Amino acid sequence: DILIPPELIGLALDSDVVEIALDPPPERGERQTGRIARVLERARKEYIGMVELRGLSYRLKPDNRHIHRQFKLPEANKELLGMKVAVELREWDDPAVDPDATISEILGKAGEHETEMQAIIRGGGFAAGFPSAVDGAARALHENQKQIFADALADPKRRDFRSVPTCTIDPADAKDFDDALSFRALPNGNCEIGIHIADVSYYVREDDPIDKEAQNRGTSIYLVDRVIPMLPEVLSNDLCSLRP
Repeated sequence: DILIPPELIGLALDSDVVEIALDPPPERGERQTGRIARVLERARKEYIGMVELRGLSYRLKPDNRHIHRQFKLPEANKELLGMKVAVELREWDDPAVDPDATISEILGKAGEHETEMQAIIRGGGFAAGFPSAVDGAARALHENQKQIFADALADPKRRDFRSVPTCTIDPADAKDFDDALSFRALPNGNCEIGIHIADVSYYVREDDPIDKEAQNRGTSIYLVDRVIPMLPEVLSNDLCSLRP
């Protein structure tokens, strides 16, 4: 560990990748100290928080309590007070002043169920929407579904189970239906239980826009509804801090 005094943090924010200049080697038993020379890479493209008024200026109160700066919001107004927003950092080169930020999206009123759920997702670095290339690729799959099914039927490695009673085990509000069970009685009197897992690679090809976006995301997010009303008490800016 290298001890960085608060006044020598410079332009760095929580979890940024930085370059550190070391002070002379410490005396025996003391900690190595240094200063942040420059920021190599920002940890976040956007920051989530609530709009509040401090003195005469509108500021962002970050959800992430490790963000030690109060971003100034030149575009904010009284209608945004108490609203949860996503902001992007503007050019910042003077550590003596707090940075300006641009409001990129209004998530909703702080404290409301849907607002806080979106804030957790966005605060964890997960985008709410998809790039246009991904939307286009998904639309193309939908428009080409007849040909996709025809190719599947012609594939000797695949079997058609549409005549066998098959049901998904995903809930009605799932975003995808990719797991299923089938059941049928066999001629010898036994029962066959089929376990079906969607073969996504049949539709999504390596390095196409959907595949690349999936690699960037790399996870699914599940929020337990009963946790949401408790957010003001339990939220500590870390997805791992939530316990159902």
